[in-house]
Amino acid sequence: MIELLVLAGGIVAAGMSGMWVTTRRRTNKGNTAVAIDRFENAARRVSSAQAQWFDLQNEAVIIKGGLDDQDAARLARVESETHECSRELYEAWLPVSDVDAGAVASYDDDSRKTVSEYKLEALAVVERFERKLNELETVLDELRK
Repeated sequence: MIELLVLAGGIVAAGMSGMWVTTRRRTNKGNTAVAIDRFENAARRVSSAQAQWFDLQNEAVIIKGGLDDQDAARLARVESETHECSRELYEAWLPVSDVDAGAVASYDDDSRKTVSEYKLEALAVVERFERKLNELETVLDELRK
């Protein structure tokens, strides 16, 4: 009788550990998918902002040629502020700039946390940078008229 209880207990314990492994594996796959998706979204946002900055810089060079001193100074001020934000974004994104989604998928939880911290810092900077880009674009639109 005792042997049956020990055997039944062993079977139940094996089943419970199997369920735990399955649940943990499912959780890890879900966490990995979320981490990859968030990282890719952040990378796209950073790339998009930098591409917009490149385009606006080129446009500013063209527009500067026909401006009076006051308008040129206004444009230079806004362009300088945007350049500073661009540099901050570069510094914030640099630690994870070589990371891709495949690498994020292979990281353990601690490494993902570290990447996530850099990503969140960069997203805070990119938000300010996007505001500066919008301000520069507004000034360029006004000066173009």
